[in-house]
Amino acid sequence: MKQIKTIIIMLFFAASSFVATAQIIITGDNLNIGENNTLSQSGSFRSNAIGKNNYLEGAHSLVVGKSDTILNATSLTETSVALGFGNKIQGSGSMAFGNNVKVLNMRGVGIGYFVKLNNASNNMAIGSGLPGSTFYSDLFLENNFNESLMIGFHSTKPTLTVSPSPNDYPNGNHLFDRTGKIAIGDVPLPDIAAKLHIRSDEGEDAGIFMEPKGEASNTFIHFRDEDHGIEVDKEGTMTIKSRSGYIKNKLLLTGQVGINTGSTNSSYSLCVSGGILTDKINIMHTRHWPDYVFSSDYQLMPLADLKAFVTENHHLPEVPSENDIMTEGVEIGDMQGILLKKIEEMTLYILQQQEQIDKLEQRINELEGN
Repeated sequence: MKQIKTIIIMLFFAASSFVATAQIIITGDNLNIGENNTLSQSGSFRSNAIGKNNYLEGAHSLVVGKSDTILNATSLTETSVALGFGNKIQGSGSMAFGNNVKVLNMRGVGIGYFVKLNNASNNMAIGSGLPGSTFYSDLFLENNFNESLMIGFHSTKPTLTVSPSPNDYPNGNHLFDRTGKIAIGDVPLPDIAAKLHIRSDEGEDAGIFMEPKGEASNTFIHFRDEDHGIEVDKEGTMTIKSRSGYIKNKLLLTGQVGINTGSTNSSYSLCVSGGILTDKINIMHTRHWPDYVFSSDYQLMPLADLKAFVTENHHLPEVPSENDIMTEGVEIGDMQGILLKKIEEMTLYILQQQEQIDKLEQRINELEGN
């Protein structure tokens, strides 16, 4: 202890030998270097004060700077350090570094400018608040949560928050290897809902912008493993990674997907409510395509039978009824095939009728002697 005091004295003289009013006072195990420093005889022992207008009550503690304060709270404040200007500590094992840093709890660390820790323990705050003026009070960047870190600058809210880990060692299930969560933005610590939780300010986009540097660099997000995710290569091509491989400029999803609806059907992969607007639809693997209608052996329904069917059923043969469409919907690929078949059959009917018309005209001409 005497060696440490000797070193401190030498450093002080080297840095402030020009200050004529400087004092060096050694009282018991306490060291007081500077001007107008107060070490409370009732609370401080084995403590050091260096600078000007500092007040120290804590034991085994240190203040360096100007107008710093270490106070005893409900119990003896020990092993605390204040460094800078206007800092205040009121708890054991705490540290305040900077300007107007207030650490009012046990084992807290405050670093910066107008930073405050209160009503908690084992926590940290780094950054700066907003100093007031004659008409406005000072606004502090505050951390009032146990075992957490908050970082923010020129704000009363943290830009970054690190939550405590859910370990319970040495009690309960003896968990000791869990990690905490991170929040970006004004997310109160109890509200952090994921490993990374991002919340924008009012009117601000909540986005993530990833910009690689270098021609050989890609940008990617992996989900669970390297085979699931999104990647943009150096040419700007976006790739959706799925379990079955890499598909560029396409989205491959498994299972049932609903857009604007929570209702899905196990028979279909995609359910959409609200309509689809597109300039192109290509349906592959249609089960039946009715070119066979024009085969020489195709049996065309006689018109009399067709009339009887339509009269009774009020729709064409093989075409779904109104009730079927209302209850089951329509399969576009199959329906296109059915409609084409009806058009081809109608073409055959027209050709047959034209053939009959031609024969009738020929017969009329023969009868008229032409």
